[in-house]
Parts: sequence; structure tokens; C-alpha cells
Amino acid sequence: MSPKQIGRYEILEEIGRGGMGIVYKARDPLLQRTVAIKVLPPEMKVDQQFVARFMQEARHAAQLEHPHIVSIYDVGEEKGTYYFAMQFVDGVSLAEAVRAHPRWSLPQTARVIEQVAAALDYAHQRGVVHRDIKPDNILIDRAGNVKVTDFGIARAVEGTQLTRTGALLGTPEYMSPEQAEGRPVDGRSDIYSLGVVLYEMLTGSVPFRADTPLATALKHIKDPPPPPRRLNPDLPGEVESIVLKALEKKPERRYQTPTDLTQALQKAVTLPSTAVVSRPRQWTLQAAGVLGLLALVLIGYAFYNRHQKYVKLLECLQQGMASVNQARWDDAIETLSGCQRAGADSLLDKEKLFELHLNLGNAHFGQGMAYRERGAAAQAQAAFAEAIPLFRKALHHRDDLVVAVKKRVYDPLGLRWKEQDDRAALAKIPDPACGLVTARTRIPHRVLRESRDTGRGVSDILGERKHR
Repeated sequence: MSPKQIGRYEILEEIGRGGMGIVYKARDPLLQRTVAIKVLPPEMKVDQQFVARFMQEARHAAQLEHPHIVSIYDVGEEKGTYYFAMQFVDGVSLAEAVRAHPRWSLPQTARVIEQVAAALDYAHQRGVVHRDIKPDNILIDRAGNVKVTDFGIARAVEGTQLTRTGALLGTPEYMSPEQAEGRPVDGRSDIYSLGVVLYEMLTGSVPFRADTPLATALKHIKDPPPPPRRLNPDLPGEVESIVLKALEKKPERRYQTPTDLTQALQKAVTLPSTAVVSRPRQWTLQAAGVLGLLALVLIGYAFYNRHQKYVKLLECLQQGMASVNQARWDDAIETLSGCQRAGADSLLDKEKLFELHLNLGNAHFGQGMAYRERGAAAQAQAAFAEAIPLFRKALHHRDDLVVAVKKRVYDPLGLRWKEQDDRAALAKIPDPACGLVTARTRIPHRVLRESRDTGRGVSDILGERKHR
């Protein structure tokens, strides 16, 4: 549940969360403007070394004033919670845009990279290295303008108890080799990370990914990146060379400044396909750039709207689940049915859809039991009829529960069953799901709960009840 106020800022809604904290959209009543508030996770405040470095780095980052850098307005502490207020960007992150459109055109990509590089060049000239360049930290507003956020956070974490315990181990897909090895870094580390972003935008994939963060980091240190044209054969050879130079293992072999990278990329974008460049070809490239920018804006706007719908759906789901837990069946049915009508099937992942259908089924089931207690048999039967299809939908989204349920229908289906496996699977099922299993297998809810609470097999309990 979001707080109502942090410091002087009035919290409006949660707009994002990750390993480095929760971000809220908020209102500054003093200056009458909308801001974004990043609240650091509670575990961070126990490391006083981190707190001191965070405050110092936040002050340094607040000195950065650039059109492509998210401005920091304020930093403070409220009842042991550390936060900073920053410019609110009405748009989407590059990570969201890339997930929506995995492979970008060259003009679109060049425009984003150019703006990020301008921000980095400005910061590097003032002795500030970002250390965590990745699509999540690159924001695009509705007009297509790019802004880089979270300057100084990675530096505040380095060398503190948080990194020694591994509590804040971030995604290593964008980490430079020297950063992965724990060596000192400079602006060329940001250029490597920007090269990874460039690679991903043009090919739809990062160059290195493995099963563990350590294995991914080792690939950055030792393995050559796969040639981008292997993933995107339409890329010009000049562009592939630019990407690979940005991803050189040794910093001295990369571009030495972000401006060097963008100048090479701009030249490649306007490079002719033959030795002679005609004026119509130049106009075509300019038109392609304009169309690419328009497409970028439209993509950003579409996914901003999609993100807003997703956030509202999650809030709706939480409200409905709370009503189920409080046995307010009518409220739960109304709220969760609203989630379905709002497009849950296309916006929520399998885990959330499981929770939606399971809780909506339990709400109808609870309503049916209430009708039965009042002697309204027809209404009770109708409510139960609504619950069963919802339980089946929930099963469709959870393969692990399907397996568990199959182990409980050995009797009606004539399947062989091992009691030990059955108990182990039953122990993993949350209590609300007992209603689901009951509906599917006709094993009484109370038997399932007794089996889970006592560790006894379902068949033993059923046999004992039969002889009572």
C-alpha cells in the first residue's frame, strides 16, 4: 500500500519498483509541481556507509543540469526512510519500449543513443560516471525526448556492506569488463554499457546472457560478442563495426568519449549505399528519420497507456483479493469482474491471471455457501456454477497445480499414486487453492486442509472418515 505523504510531498501513485527502491508519482505542494519520489529499500538504511555515500552522490548528481538528465530536486530522510525527489518524466522507459518493439530502425536507434551520449558526455566532463547505463535508466517522454536517470546510485553502493553481502546484485547484462572484475572505472565503462544498449536496440538481444549473473559477467570479461549482423543481416557493415568497437574489452580500444561514438553513428546513418549520393536519396534519409521519430513517439505513448492500465489492474486485483480475505463476497465479485472487463487476459501474466481467476472463483464459492446457509438453494447452486469454470481457468495458468491435482484424482481416473509425492505436492498449495482442488477432484476441502496441516496422506484421512 502506498504511503500518503513522504516529507512535504503528497504521494499520488506508485509508478515503478526495482532493486534500488520504489518510485512514486507525487505532488510538491510548495512549488506546485509533479515530481517523482524514489524511496530506498529499508535494508539500505542499516548500512551507514551507504547512507553517507548516497547523500554525497545525490548532492553531486543534483549539480547536473542538462536537457537529457533527470534533475534531482531534493534529498532527505523521513522516519528512517531515505528518499530523493526528482523530475517527473511523463512517458516510458527504454526497457518497456524495447520489449514492445525488440528491433529498432537505425535512425530511431541513432536518435536515442545520441541523446543518451550527450547526457553522458556532459556528466563525464564534470567527473561523474553513471556506472549503471541500461534501458531501465533511460526514459522517453511523450514527445520522444530522452532523459537518463539514477546518476550516482551505483557509485553510492560500491564498496559498501550491501555489495559485500550481494543484497543489491543487479543485472549484469550491461556491465563493462572492468566493472565486472571490480577494477576502477571511468567514462569509458559507460560507453561500453551504451554499446550494449545499442546492440540490443539494433538486434533485439543483448550480446551476453547466461544462467547466472556471475556467468554473464564472465562472458563480458572473456567472450567476444556475437556479430550484430548475425542477428540482423540488414545492418550495414559500418554500423556493426561501430557496435563492436564500443564493446571492446580494453577501454583504450573503445571510443574514448560518448561524442566519438555518436559522430561515428551519425556518419553511418547518412552513409550512402553507393559512391554517389543523389539529393533524392538524402531527402529519403531525412524523411526516414522523421518517420522513425514519429514511430518512436507513438510506441512510447502506446506503452505508457498500457503501463497505466497494468498498474490499475494490479490495484484492482489487490482490492479484490482483500475483499475475498475479508469474506466480502459481493464486493470481491464486483471488483474482480471489473478486472476481467478491463482486459486482464491480455495484460496480466500467468501468475496474476491465476490469482485473479482463483480469487474470483473463491468469491463465487463463498457467496454460494452464504446462500446455502440462508436456505437459498437455487442461488447457491448458481453461485457454485459460476465458481467451477473460474477454478478451471486458474488451473490453466498454473502447470504445477495441474500436476498436483492430477495426483489427487487417482481414484476417479484409475491412476497410480504415491502417497509421499502427494503430500509433498499438497504442502506447496496455498490454502485458498484448496477450494480449487476440491472443485476439480471432489475431495472435501476439510480433508485437504487436514492433510496439509498434519502431514497425513489424503487416502488415510478419507479411509478413517469412511469408518467413522
